[in-house]
Amino acid sequence: MEQFIRRLSLCVLFIFIFSGCLSPITLNRAVMAYDEATVNADAKLLLVNIARARHHLPLHFTRVSAIAATFNFSANAGASPAFSHCGYFQFQC
Repeated sequence: MEQFIRRLSLCVLFIFIFSGCLSPITLNRAVMAYDEATVNADAKLLLVNIARARHHLPLHFTRVSAIAATFNFSANAGASPAFSHCGYFQFQC
């Protein structure tokens, strides 16, 4: 039983350590995706304005001033003991 508790606590420790290492990677990817989306929106709007100017239509200017995002990080773990003792319940091993 003591060995089971040691293994369980070691697994929980690894989960907490690795969940802390994964959150900066996720944030970095999200920030890069937001940056790419705003750059693409600016480029498309520039092309629309070039076409509108060519046809003497009024230009349209829009800027992305801020992006608000919420991140939730969670981790789950589970463990169950293995039944290896045969004899009391008359199981065939």
